Amino acid sequence: MLAVFKLVRERGLINTVPELILLTSKIVEAGCVFSVDQCEVMQSHLQMMQVPRQQMDIFLAVKCRALATNPHTSELSDLAQAVVRVERLSGHSKRFT
Repeated sequence: MLAVFKLVRERGLINTVPELILLTSKIVEAGCVFSVDQCEVMQSHLQMMQVPRQQMDIFLAVKCRALATNPHTSELSDLAQAVVRVERLSGHSKRFT
């Protein structure tokens, strides 16, 4: 999945981002486990493409679900949800740093 995010970023295929996020969501729902680092890499690719805020918000919700379903990070679920809320409120300031 990380390779797909990288390919989309490298080729500038920003119009495919909504489908990519939907695919990621379906993979999470199907039980695929992503680590914190993997989620951060996916988010970084989206930030580098400067995707619209609405799409980033959807990805952050998927990221939160992915971390909540990971048995190694599920105890951090509340923290992950709080981080996602802060990221949403901050207007994705990382994108501009």
